[in-house]
Amino acid sequence: MIRCLLLITIGLGLSACPKPPVYPACKTDTDCSDKSERCVFGKCEQCIDDKDCSEGQECQRNVCVKKPECQADGDCPSGQSCREERCVEAQASQLRSCEVDQECEENQRCVQGRCEALRSCSTDSDCRENEGCQGGTCLPLVTEKPGEGACADEAGDLWAAVQFEFNGDSLADVARERLDRLARCLREIDSAEIRILGHADERGTEEYNLHLGERRARAVKRYLVNLGVPDSKLPVVSYGENRPIADGQDESSWAKNRRAEFER
Repeated sequence: MIRCLLLITIGLGLSACPKPPVYPACKTDTDCSDKSERCVFGKCEQCIDDKDCSEGQECQRNVCVKKPECQADGDCPSGQSCREERCVEAQASQLRSCEVDQECEENQRCVQGRCEALRSCSTDSDCRENEGCQGGTCLPLVTEKPGEGACADEAGDLWAAVQFEFNGDSLADVARERLDRLARCLREIDSAEIRILGHADERGTEEYNLHLGERRARAVKRYLVNLGVPDSKLPVVSYGENRPIADGQDESSWAKNRRAEFER
């Protein structure tokens, strides 16, 4: 009888210890530590951002790849141009000088006195520093036209949260249209300052969702800065998954929590 009770006790003790996930499945970064990887939405991946990669590499779609030598002519030394992500000697026809974009050909812009081809992109991370991804093209974050308009909010949606797709930080067309109006409002009020708060749904690790929330908030900020809103008016904060507005365990609830909102 004692032997039977001992076996039952041992069996209950073993069943109480949950088995760790089998690689590449994971719940936290600890489950991936043996491979020096990160836990991304339940799967061990090489990286979340460039800091997880070795020197000379960058993180693309959670994989560490070699950084290209260049992405545009401006990345290369004088007298060279960027071709297939490598700096090569430029031909005379490629060194066309300029002072304004209008002096360049279609799909080019004037960069540091030379006409340079526009670069395509999916997100801001595809662009260089001081550039943002607008309409699939890397453009400088500068003020162009002051614009017009007041802070009228007839539809009641001017300050509504900006929604995002799953694991994404790209702005939808409907969001861009509303941010255009919001930028005009902020430019007209000298004392205006708003905090941009980034959020994510509960899927993924807490650390990853904090990073994702920041990416979303910064995507909104860069768009507004590109429309002339001073950088100093737009502090950014990420709450990740920690401030949900919907508690459900379904796509409808998750979609509401994938957002960037404004705090005035």
